[in-house]
Amino acid sequence: MSADLAVISNPAPRLGNDQMRLERDRFLAFAFCRNDLLIELDAAQVVHFVGGPTGALLGVPPEEMKGTQVS
Repeated sequence: MSADLAVISNPAPRLGNDQMRLERDRFLAFAFCRNDLLIELDAAQVVHFVGGPTGALLGVPPEEMKGTQVS
């Protein structure tokens, strides 16, 4: 099994709520085009967002991953 890792660091410009939702949805669609999981980490490697079938692939539900630190 191979895995791809994409790291994107680009502060978003100030957008209205509707535009921000559209950008978020576009980003998620783009991210899932090539990946099965999407995990957002902060600078301290703490999980803030998890998308995809983590239960099936990692054996851990996404709600249990949020707030944990990746080592």
